[in-house]
Amino acid sequence: MTSSIPPSFECPISHDIMVDPVTTADGHSYERSEIVRWLRDHNTSPATGAILPHTNVTPNVTLRKSIEEWEESHFSLIRRSDLVLETPPIASGTFKTVSRAVLKSIPGTTTLLATPRPVAVLELRDGRELLAEAKILVRLARHPRLVRYVGMCKEFHEDGRACLVTELASLGSLSDAMPKIADGITAGHEVAVLQQVCSGMEMLASEGLVHRDLAL
Repeated sequence: MTSSIPPSFECPISHDIMVDPVTTADGHSYERSEIVRWLRDHNTSPATGAILPHTNVTPNVTLRKSIEEWEESHFSLIRRSDLVLETPPIASGTFKTVSRAVLKSIPGTTTLLATPRPVAVLELRDGRELLAEAKILVRLARHPRLVRYVGMCKEFHEDGRACLVTELASLGSLSDAMPKIADGITAGHEVAVLQQVCSGMEMLASEGLVHRDLAL
């Protein structure tokens, strides 16, 4: 994310831009997972320290929409020097090529990551579709079962072609991953995986999108 993130978009606990903002009884907003974790052991406000009249949280729909609109117009630019590309590509299709890479800094900043982050680099065959694809990824990444958009590298190739950077599904294709982990998971885990995959696919369907590959 860029260094110009509006402060109200950042969770006061994690200091990351919020994906699912919720509001507590005192009117402050937090990332849902962060405040739920906090409230397991506290009955106070992380922001003020005051005791909360209750620990219920309410979705902040207006804030979430504002964050989504901001993200769609700020594509988190990544410098080419901050991406270390691995070869060969892990997948190549009619519309795009996907490669593994390592991201060395926080997108939109010069701040180095304490631990370089594994990411996926998407190179589209038709560069004209890049911005449209980025907007879709930003919107879809709000769903917890879909990969998150990380940023865009506008000068990925010497000829000026850009690429998109997303969260890496480290285990790869679902059909390849399941046999590898089959001995280490229970039937309950398998059901949970299937429920999560179905949840993500339901989101894609609601957006009128067709996706041909599932990954973990």
